[in-house]
Amino acid sequence: MDHDRQDSPQLSPAGIEDRVAACEQLLADLRSGRAAFDQIRLKDRSGQDRLVADVNGGSVVLRLSVAGDPLSCVELFAHDPCDGEGAHVGLAVTRRGDVIGEVGFVGSAQPRVWLESVTRKES
Repeated sequence: MDHDRQDSPQLSPAGIEDRVAACEQLLADLRSGRAAFDQIRLKDRSGQDRLVADVNGGSVVLRLSVAGDPLSCVELFAHDPCDGEGAHVGLAVTRRGDVIGEVGFVGSAQPRVWLESVTRKES
């Protein structure tokens, strides 16, 4: 896809000036610290989110997804303390949306490593 020549309606000179002014204001706000983002998404050429950084309440998650399967990913996470437990920090691996492995710790507890166990039926 040629991103320089996307199909879009023609803008009037006033519309272009408004967009440029909005971009200049956003850049000024970013430089001054008045603007902040709670989510950043980087997409591949097909438009799939491949890297997502998300700050949501007491959680921060950095997610790296597999091409063609956005539910299979690795997540680096930090969750603030809640429900009487300490902060939860770690790394999780998901397959089709299910967590299949994790390395992490909660509060001052010992770190843990957990992997989904697979049981095979005998033939």
